[in-house]
Amino acid sequence: MDLQLIIAINAMAVSAMVIGAAFIYRRARGNEGWLLANAIVVAVGLLALWLKPSAAGVLVALVFVPLIVTPVILAWLQQRYSLAGQTVQAARLARWASILHPTEGNRVHAELATAIAASTAADTRPLLDLVKRLPTQYRPIVASHEALIRRDWAEVLAHAETAQEAPSLIRPLEIRALGELGRRVDMIRAYTNAKDLLGGAGFALARMIVLAFGGRPNGVHVLLDTALAKIPKETKTFWMALAYLNSGGNTAAGQRALAHLAAKAELPVTRVAAQRHLDAAAASPPEPLPADAVVMLNALEERTLATADARAQSYRAYPLTVGLIGMNLLAFAVEVFSGGSEDSETLINLGALWPPDVLEGGEWWRLVTASFLHFGPIHLATNMFVLWVLGRVLEPTLGTLRLLAVYAVGGIASSAFVLWLMAAKHTDYGLLVGASGAIFALLGAEAGMLLTGWLRDRASFDSRKLNTLLMMLGLQVVIDMSLPNVSFAAHASGFVTGLVMMAAWPYVASFFNTDKSASGRRS
Repeated sequence: MDLQLIIAINAMAVSAMVIGAAFIYRRARGNEGWLLANAIVVAVGLLALWLKPSAAGVLVALVFVPLIVTPVILAWLQQRYSLAGQTVQAARLARWASILHPTEGNRVHAELATAIAASTAADTRPLLDLVKRLPTQYRPIVASHEALIRRDWAEVLAHAETAQEAPSLIRPLEIRALGELGRRVDMIRAYTNAKDLLGGAGFALARMIVLAFGGRPNGVHVLLDTALAKIPKETKTFWMALAYLNSGGNTAAGQRALAHLAAKAELPVTRVAAQRHLDAAAASPPEPLPADAVVMLNALEERTLATADARAQSYRAYPLTVGLIGMNLLAFAVEVFSGGSEDSETLINLGALWPPDVLEGGEWWRLVTASFLHFGPIHLATNMFVLWVLGRVLEPTLGTLRLLAVYAVGGIASSAFVLWLMAAKHTDYGLLVGASGAIFALLGAEAGMLLTGWLRDRASFDSRKLNTLLMMLGLQVVIDMSLPNVSFAAHASGFVTGLVMMAAWPYVASFFNTDKSASGRRS
């Protein structure tokens, strides 16, 4: 197996999918520098494969690591420092990122982070000076942050509504300003419009703000314990108090917590904010939300709680996924100690799908065992990674037995389809191993759930789930097609099997429920 080829192709595939997703979801504007970096990775990879294939993996890695991997890590660290209120460290990381990606947007981001670190509620001159220096399109972003430090919510909103650049920086401010001004319905509408443009900490902050002003303390608590765990304790107390204050069922708890913060909070800005919300609630309690807003808040809180429940249960939430990965790892260990995971004779002896042994020898059990064997460590690692990602999402939703049915039927059906193609001489005989047919059945099941949900409710697709599905689908195709002894026909047939099983499931379940009810009536 050519490791250089695999590294090069997979790095190029990741960058190509980033570029494709940006245009599919209309996120190219404002991300030109990021897209250029990914385009460079693809271009270097193509040149390396053409001119120097023996070193293509190294050459692509020399570009991929500094231009893609390192900025992602820096952005993640910067978000953590920003949440913790460590603005100086966050500004330093932003400057490093702007050196790696010397684009106008990154330069502005670094200057904004530096100005925020140097500003206080009593002195926002660094931000005001920055507004004067920047190009016109970036001024509303900086002006919104300057107004945020002064807690002038009307001004924050006025600037945020005119900003077109950097939605991840500006939309959470717009959402919070609407909540602070008591415009909760507009806040929910703004979140609905912006959620697909946000990512990372910005997305978590926006959700938490909506849940807090919407009076959903359970959802706020979960986010503050998980995605927003780095927020200082005093700030967490403030947001929990705000959620209780708006809950309508336990406003007294919110009032007590806010009163305590107004009297004893360490930060003056927290004391002022707590007193302001106490006074506002005393003067005019929040009006009840309309039914459609309540439905949206309930759905948002349910998704937040479900995610947290899955994390809390860890492997207990997806025992089949863990078990399948364990079985594949055990089978791989047997391969290694039996003669090597890339030795064809060893793989055939252990149960790989070799057509003569099945068609002439009657060894139909190979339709099952082939799915647990892998050609080399990279083949195994990539398949197990995708299985882990999909299994953690699907098993809590589908249930263990239904996931097992999709995985088993998908694996067998994909192997059987490839065997039929070989027997009918539509393709040459070949050795088939790998769990990708079964994994593609899981991808098909996810697509089937999205499709049936849309057909049932005629609601828009959940773009985050769809984006994850497409990324996993594309990555799995590219990875497996760069490896020997795998089959695109197995991928396609596995995907279709999972899609059909999941699309047909509501009708099958309805049939059995109806039949069961009829039997009950007859008895």
